[in-house]
Amino acid sequence: MVSRTHPKHASVCACMLCVIWIPVVGGCCRLPWFPLFSFMTPRQEAHQLRTIDGIALDKESTSPPKTLSEVAAKDSKAGAKTSTEELPPLPESDLSKSGLAESATPKKPAVPPADRIVLTLADARASALEANLDLRVQEVNPAIARQAISAEAGKFESTFRTTYQRERLDPPPGILFGGVPDTTFDRFTNTITQPLTTGGQFQVLHNVTKSDINVPDVFDAVNTDLGVTYRQPLLRGFGYQVNTASIQVARAQSGIADTQSKLTAIRVLADVERDYWNLYAARQLLDIALEQLDLAKKQKVVTDKLVAAGVFTSVEQLVAESGVLVRENAAIQAETNVRVAERDLKRIMQRPDAPVNSATKLELATEPNPLGLEFDREELADRAVHNRMEIVELTLQLLSQSIQRQAQQNATLPSLDLTANLDTLGLDTSYSKSMDVLSTNNFGDRAVGVALEVPLSGNVTAQAQLRTVELQMMQTRLQQDQVSVQVTQEVYDAIDRVEQNWQRIVATRQAQFAAERAYDGQVRLQEAGRQTVTDVLVALQNLGDAKAQAVQAITDYQTAKVDLAVAAGTMLGYGQVDWSPCCGPQSPLPNDAAQQSDEEKVLSGQQIDDMFSQPPGPPVRTNDIELFLMPNPSIGPDFPQT
Repeated sequence: MVSRTHPKHASVCACMLCVIWIPVVGGCCRLPWFPLFSFMTPRQEAHQLRTIDGIALDKESTSPPKTLSEVAAKDSKAGAKTSTEELPPLPESDLSKSGLAESATPKKPAVPPADRIVLTLADARASALEANLDLRVQEVNPAIARQAISAEAGKFESTFRTTYQRERLDPPPGILFGGVPDTTFDRFTNTITQPLTTGGQFQVLHNVTKSDINVPDVFDAVNTDLGVTYRQPLLRGFGYQVNTASIQVARAQSGIADTQSKLTAIRVLADVERDYWNLYAARQLLDIALEQLDLAKKQKVVTDKLVAAGVFTSVEQLVAESGVLVRENAAIQAETNVRVAERDLKRIMQRPDAPVNSATKLELATEPNPLGLEFDREELADRAVHNRMEIVELTLQLLSQSIQRQAQQNATLPSLDLTANLDTLGLDTSYSKSMDVLSTNNFGDRAVGVALEVPLSGNVTAQAQLRTVELQMMQTRLQQDQVSVQVTQEVYDAIDRVEQNWQRIVATRQAQFAAERAYDGQVRLQEAGRQTVTDVLVALQNLGDAKAQAVQAITDYQTAKVDLAVAAGTMLGYGQVDWSPCCGPQSPLPNDAAQQSDEEKVLSGQQIDDMFSQPPGPPVRTNDIELFLMPNPSIGPDFPQT
């Protein structure tokens, strides 16, 4: 037997279904994952924004890398002497027998372990990524940007509103003179509102009004109203794309925050390496200055003995003493430079066991390894243009502007809204009886209509805003071209510096060897009484300059490789660095983390990163997205591209 619902009850059933349906829809409205790059999967997108790739320059070389030993062997076959050759011993003389030929450079005592840190380049990188304050400040920005996504997604949240109002009406002239009786009204209003991603709005309402009429033998009345209201824009404000535009823009801004954080991480890593090699250079230059001072002191002793023997006049003693004092000044400056360079490295690492104001000595354990490299400049520049975060940031900015343009194009349309409402009414002496009357559906209101609004001047404001966005898009495209040219230049300049500094290393190595032999010859002539101390000090200065230039060439080579890696949008080396935003979208602030129980804890930054790297799945419920509209494995990439 088939049962049929009476037509009069149809509207009542519809209203009751809406009361149940609205909260359910409020929790199930689909807001899919908004991809930033249409050609990337979520995993690839995570890698693009959260991973700093390493670049191994020896693998990028188009020819086999050349080591210094190979260059030295080639020079030996050509008849040139290498700098690794042992210097010939000085002839036995009274001066050498007296012990003056022994090096006067004091051996540094072993530093207690508590006062020193043996630091490799990898350790310095890790310390900076973990504790550098610039990077920690920047890492908060992506978490802040993700809160903006949550705030925008919240506009589709269902809301419940209830009000109560008591009103007493006692207008003149009064009931005795035929006026309206004194009446007290108690009004209860209950509304559930569900904004729709199409731009409309759905409401379910239930109103109750109790009327207390102060007239004898007149019963009180209870009015009940159960209804639904629907409003939908048909032109301006219509469409899923238009109404989710603010969420998509916030998503793009979140990606921009990621690119800026990655840029900061790359800069911090580059600064660590530069400061590491600057400290290496400062230490080497200090050793050279101390060696110069030691040899100058030795020459002063030799000069004193030659003057005492009547070989030279006392003027030579003054020249020798002046040479010692000049090199003492240079050694003092070199030692200060070491302390300054050491503090620079401590500042950027921010290690707790090596604060900036500490006397902790940093012993560098990584030695430079210069190689002769050749690069495919055009291929490396093309990779850099696609990999640089400045280009990615402008791409995301262009995406944000294209979304805004689409929304502004819709804003130029006339306003045409469809409205409809369905109400069922009841009236009796009590609430239950009034609801019984309402359920019969004998009384009610029905309405449907449209409202049109057309700007008479062509919607000047919306047209101006649309033109502004289009001009901004044109400007962003020009900036992309501008940055591409700049990146290409940076790559070519960095390659030139790497190749130039390799040639400098080879040249200064030979210059150092020649200076060593020249100084050795001047010393022999002085000991034979055939050369003054002035010529020896000049040869000694030339030797110090040659060694300093060799150290500077190696340091410049190492920093040039760092500059090339930065120009390519990577870091130097074979590894990768994955970074995560601070605090996560809804994780506790650092000061509150310890006070939160395990049951109260939400997703951590690492958990969110794990979710970010997972493949997409079906959409999730809206009230989950209200917490955070983040990369989520349960949000699928089914959002149509702009």
